[in-house]
Formats: sequence, structure tokens, C-alpha cells
Amino acid sequence: MVRFEGRDHEISIDLRAKEREVKVEAGMVVSVDDKRVHNVLRLQWMFRGMEKVEVEGDAGAQMQVSWDLHDWLFVFEGDREKIFLHNFLQ
Repeated sequence: MVRFEGRDHEISIDLRAKEREVKVEAGMVVSVDDKRVHNVLRLQWMFRGMEKVEVEGDAGAQMQVSWDLHDWLFVFEGDREKIFLHNFLQ
């Protein structure tokens, strides 16, 4: 839970990966208060990124979402880190 402009918000990040013959297809969905605000279909090509998304119900509030999933996708031993940052913008 995060608090922004006097309201609590629940942020969830859903990562999914499917093996298809020789390659892995991965995707990511970011939701705020159970509403999808961002969807990345091909994480292999967008393993690092930053997007500004609208948060419904807060009079046009925006949230910046940043991610770095390189190690989670491409490192096959040891720690496979996933990094997510979110920042509400005024």
C-alpha cells in the first residue's frame, strides 16, 4: 500500500513467462487499485523502461513506473534481481 493525496492505493506487478520451443516469452502488467495501468508484452525487448501512467479516481494523478528486469530474464544462475520503482507525480 502507498498513500497519495490522502488515499491509500494498492500497486501490483504481475510478471509472466512462457517457454516456447527455443525462446521464452515474457510480459508484465502493472495495476493500481486492481485496474491495469500498463502492459508490456515483450519484456525481452523492453527489459528496462520507464512509463508515466494515469491513476484513476485521483483527478488526473500520474505515477511514474520504472523497471529493470535484465537479470530476471537473462541470468540463469545465482541471484536474479528484479528492480521496480514507482513515484507519484504532482
